[in-house]
Amino acid sequence: MEGVTKSFIKYMAILKTRKTQTADSNKTIQVLEPQTVKVNTDIPIHMRQADFLQLFYNNNGLILKSCEQLHIKYGTYQNWLKDPKFKARFDMYQQKVNEIMENSLIQKALTTNSPVPEIFYLKSRDPRYSQRVTLEGDDDKPIQITYNKDILNTISKSISNILSKE
Repeated sequence: MEGVTKSFIKYMAILKTRKTQTADSNKTIQVLEPQTVKVNTDIPIHMRQADFLQLFYNNNGLILKSCEQLHIKYGTYQNWLKDPKFKARFDMYQQKVNEIMENSLIQKALTTNSPVPEIFYLKSRDPRYSQRVTLEGDDDKPIQITYNKDILNTISKSISNILSKE
């Protein structure tokens, strides 16, 4: 867990090793078993938050996995988001993760013949290719659904062009 502060080590799960026999042979293998560890609440919250952010970055933006590794509840993370300083730092880390994912997507798009990465990228980043639907209405009136036919036609043509190149 490279980059995680030393405070994380104090409340990280300790693994013990036990030997067991496999079902299909007489071989003995070692199995790691997690032990219950009480979280050290003496560690300042800002250090725990820093550990969370580093885990979040290392886990490619997976919040639940980061919470589990830090032995905190998802609700703790949600409470931390109410702190403007933590929220700003979290948003910065989220942007870093987004840039890593974007770079990975671009690399895959350049090295594969599949149009999927390009389509995904364009739909998520370029408003001309997004499939957004606007719902309008009042409490006592029916909802009206509007969409732009030109955008749908542009998307269809782009997909057809990409698929025809394969």
